[in-house]
Amino acid sequence: MPRLTIIERIRVIMLFNELPYGFRNKYIVTSQNAANKYGIFISHRGVRDLITKWVQTTSVADLPRKNKPKCLISSLGILAINKTLLKNPFLTCKKIKTELVLIASTRTINRYINMLGWRKVNTKYCQIVSPVNRLKRFIYCSMCKVNNEQNDD
Repeated sequence: MPRLTIIERIRVIMLFNELPYGFRNKYIVTSQNAANKYGIFISHRGVRDLITKWVQTTSVADLPRKNKPKCLISSLGILAINKTLLKNPFLTCKKIKTELVLIASTRTINRYINMLGWRKVNTKYCQIVSPVNRLKRFIYCSMCKVNNEQNDD
């Protein structure tokens, strides 16, 4: 079961608080109301845990992570990596590291490059065309464009 967003948690707590004091099976009814009204599927045990956490801490946010990884590249560094790759997408991690004078390892830089959406794709097959055939292909393509030919079939 996926975790609930903060808005969904607040809705569950509001549904719980709408029920009158002394109401029997408050957790089960809240669970059913959340599923019916908002489409939030949470068990009565989950409602109980959420309410006890809310009563103790008056917060529904997640606890801060203790084992949070250190960020060796700042957001400006990530933007600089993206700009250099926009200028020259064929740069390697080592060249980017030396060019931008980054402290992080090449593996970390590679992870951020992948996170930005850059992918290296090798061509499987590339046919070499002689200069004479290049000219003939260009002439043929120009004729097709002038005659407005569409090779749909």
